Amino acid sequence: MYPDIARRARIEGIVIFLVRIRKDGTVGSVHELWSSNPMFVKAARDAVEQWRYSPATKNGEAFEVPFFVRVDFRLE
Repeated sequence: MYPDIARRARIEGIVIFLVRIRKDGTVGSVHELWSSNPMFVKAARDAVEQWRYSPATKNGEAFEVPFFVRVDFRLE
């Protein structure tokens, strides 16, 4: 969810995380690598933690993988 204070101030932003995708496709650890403005970090983290991915597999077996995630906050 776009932070209200940023929306009212017409501020856009970007947050980049390094996340661990678990064997079941859920998001494990989430580490902030960079943000254009700290006001976006919590909203971006809350969203990313809810996302689901198709698990990575090799020879039919799922495994955990690190993954870079970019969250853009853009006003329309």
